[in-house]
Amino acid sequence: MRILVAEDEADICEILAELLGGAGHEVAFANTFPIAERMLDSEAWDIMVTDRGMPGGDGMALAEAASARGMKAVLCTGNSHSVEELRQRGIGYLQKPFSLDALLAKIEAPV
Repeated sequence: MRILVAEDEADICEILAELLGGAGHEVAFANTFPIAERMLDSEAWDIMVTDRGMPGGDGMALAEAASARGMKAVLCTGNSHSVEELRQRGIGYLQKPFSLDALLAKIEAPV
């Protein structure tokens, strides 16, 4: 699977690269909202994983844009108030903190 990860913390990107790449996925990273948006528009992706808080914009908008393109989207959030909203919009989510196994399961689960 081709996965676009929008995450601004380099340490997290390093861990995700190892985890997702080790599971056989092709992974690319964007560390700001504008970069993620450009990458989303310019290439074909199977899934987007995004943090809710991104420099330059809101990860919810990225998840919605991915979902509108027919992609699976997973939003990582520490805000429990948005969980019901995500369910209603058909966007997958992981509540922070989450395990790497939970992320991998969410990515590999059928839509």
